[in-house]
Amino acid sequence: VLRLDDSEAWVDGARVEKPVAGEFLANVVYASVVVITNPGLARIDVDLLSQIPRGSLPCQGGARSRCQPVRLEPGSTERIAVAFYFPIAGDFAQFPAHASQAGRLLAHARPQSFHVVERPSAVDATSWAQVAGHGTPEQVLAFVEQANPGRLDLDLALWRCRDQRFWSGLLARLRARGHTHPGIWSYAVRHKDDAVVGE
Repeated sequence: VLRLDDSEAWVDGARVEKPVAGEFLANVVYASVVVITNPGLARIDVDLLSQIPRGSLPCQGGARSRCQPVRLEPGSTERIAVAFYFPIAGDFAQFPAHASQAGRLLAHARPQSFHVVERPSAVDATSWAQVAGHGTPEQVLAFVEQANPGRLDLDLALWRCRDQRFWSGLLARLRARGHTHPGIWSYAVRHKDDAVVGE
């Protein structure tokens, strides 16, 4: 399961998927991802049954439960994702995905459970979405200092720019990295900083 606004990480210069570990947050969009592979030498047609977790609602045109035909060429892999979110906190189960052919079960995933909370019990220091939304100002500034700002959705931290001290620190870090962001620079008007307004 991936958090859609934080589904990737950069490791040694390569982009990798970042599955959610631990608790899930209410009102955040996730994707349940099923990967099905045909390691054989013949094409196969399978029916894939997938469901979103109990207590969640589908989004992005998804459905609570879906059975879809999937054609797999020899040696091919298909990746199917269904988006959902939890409107409330709680503990919920998910019926695992099942692949069948002509009514015969071929494979199934493991059942999964979800512990959903309103606010994270701890901020994931590797997640920009969590640090920007729930971290301390110092954590946010440290993250920006260490990361490539061009790979960050800086809009997630805009609400923090109302605090002039934070805004000044963020501005300094972005300038040091040669990066600009119109939304962040626009706070110069709010803070009556004529020098930045003139930039």
